[in-house]
Amino acid sequence: MTDHTHVDWAARAADLIAEAEVNAPMMDQALAWLAQRVPGATRVLDVGSGPGVAACSFAALLPNATIVAADGAELDLVHIRSTLRERLSSYKVPRLAAVLPFEDIPRTPSMKIRKRELAALLRERGTALDGR
Repeated sequence: MTDHTHVDWAARAADLIAEAEVNAPMMDQALAWLAQRVPGATRVLDVGSGPGVAACSFAALLPNATIVAADGAELDLVHIRSTLRERLSSYKVPRLAAVLPFEDIPRTPSMKIRKRELAALLRERGTALDGR
């Protein structure tokens, strides 16, 4: 009997990226609508982010926000970097990216993210995305 409860997301990555790119214009329109409603957003949580196409679009619309892509799949930082460089002005491309388990993200007792500690953690564990 075949196990249909496990999906090999890594094997489907190319298909997921292609599908997301096809849907990108519609998604960009929806995200632009959202971004207008929260213009000062400093943090966006992209739950079930898949290949990260929506996260990249949010990064373009909210350049001062921290974009958190939450997904169980491995991130392809090379693809993320190239996508961001294609879609964003160079000054908007994030300098660092890091994959952090939820429990490693520094939080207050009320579960707010401790931004200074997170910044230090990104400097420590982050991978450069800007080639500097």
